[in-house]
Amino acid sequence: MSNATEQEIRADLEQTRERLASTVEQLGRQLNVPHRIKTSAASAGDRARHAASDATVRARDVASVATVRARDVASVASVRARDVASTAGDQIRRNPKAAAIGGAVAVGVGAGATWLARRGR
Repeated sequence: MSNATEQEIRADLEQTRERLASTVEQLGRQLNVPHRIKTSAASAGDRARHAASDATVRARDVASVATVRARDVASVASVRARDVASTAGDQIRRNPKAAAIGGAVAVGVGAGATWLARRGR
């Protein structure tokens, strides 16, 4: 073997070692499981935060709609209660004896129910 051939072989071996070291280093980065897990967990955390934020916005929207509907129902109920009270007042004015009898019956029923409840203790 000549010196030039031996030097060429050594140079070739050195280049092969460098390429192999570089390849091993790249594989190590790709196979770095803890790093990949951290990256994946961070991504999952971001997705979870976005989902929670979206759910919060949707919940606020639903609560807002429910509040408006509750106000509407309360308003309608208030109007109806006034109408019933007005109608009842008109009927009492037209027939006060019937109203008095109805009131007395209601008081009697209430008193009887109270007496029965206390007696059953």
